[in-house]
Parts: sequence; C-alpha cells; structure tokens
Amino acid sequence: MRRKRLKKILVVDDDPADRTLLRKILGKSYIVIEADGGEEAIDLACREEPDLVLLIFGALFFKLNIETSGAIGSVVDFLISIHVPPNVLLFLLPMLVSFSTGVTTPTVAITYPFLIAFMGTGADTKMGLETLAFSGLLFGLWITPVHLCLPLSASYFQTSLLKIIIKMVLPAIGVAMTGALMAFFFG
Repeated sequence: MRRKRLKKILVVDDDPADRTLLRKILGKSYIVIEADGGEEAIDLACREEPDLVLLIFGALFFKLNIETSGAIGSVVDFLISIHVPPNVLLFLLPMLVSFSTGVTTPTVAITYPFLIAFMGTGADTKMGLETLAFSGLLFGLWITPVHLCLPLSASYFQTSLLKIIIKMVLPAIGVAMTGALMAFFFG
C-alpha cells in the first residue's frame, strides 16, 4: 500500500509565534516550511516548490493598491466632510478590521494608510493618537473569535469561547481607556 504524499505549505509571517502556532496546527497533516519575510519566502518557494503558500502579502498588496490609486486621500476627505471625529475614526477603524481579521499585521497594513493623515509621520507623529489607534487594534483583537488564541484556549481549557471572550472584555476596555487617555494628553 502506498503512503499518500503530504502536501507542503509555506507559511510566511514576520511573527515567530504565529509561524509556530501554524506549524503546530498544520504539522500533523502537512509538511510546513517557514519564512519570516518576502526574500526568504521567494527563495524557499523556488527551492521547495510548496503546494500552498500562507502569507500576509494580501494585506500588503491591498495597502499598495489603495496608496497607488489615490483612494486614501478620497476616503480621508470624505470622512472629514461627514464630520467623523478623528479620535473615533482612529479607534474604530483598527478595532473593526482587527475584529474581522484576527491578525495584527494586515490590520496595520489596511488601516494605517488612512490614519496617517490624522496621526502624522516621522517627527510630526502624534504618539497619543497612534497609541489610540493601536489600542483600537488590540481591543478588536482581544475580543474576536477569529484570532486563533481564543478558540485554541477554549479548546485547551475545555470551556466555551464566549466565557473566554467575556473575561477578555475588561482588559480590552482598560487598553481602550489607556489609548483614550494617551490621545487626550499627548494627541
């Protein structure tokens, strides 16, 4: 009887913890190859010829497209024209995207190009506002069932996902309040 050949998956992520988690999850059914960035990923893809590649480039291409198309300026102008308070936008946009994706890097790649108009860059960066945006990202990440940590924790501790999410709400509110205070004092 012939053994079925395991498929190869190339996991590309700059976060070693995410790569380790995916290796543990996928390693029983697939041969997992890891890369922490684009150059290494291309080298491994050419050498190892994986059957599937899991990577964060989708968010980065999205970011490039919205920057190149000029959509960022249009969206920012629209939000200003309908009088969305900048601090509300700075918190809510990363919160909603992180809640939807469950992943930090794509959230930053998708939302920060829009938020830079409010936060500034380089020496002009308003750290209080950047902290507010990142606290929104963390808030969404800590309460989403999409992030792998929560369902895996629920499975490991043999409890409901809802119980874990409820326990995360208070710390998430604390982070949100800290972000709001930073924006108030240093924004």
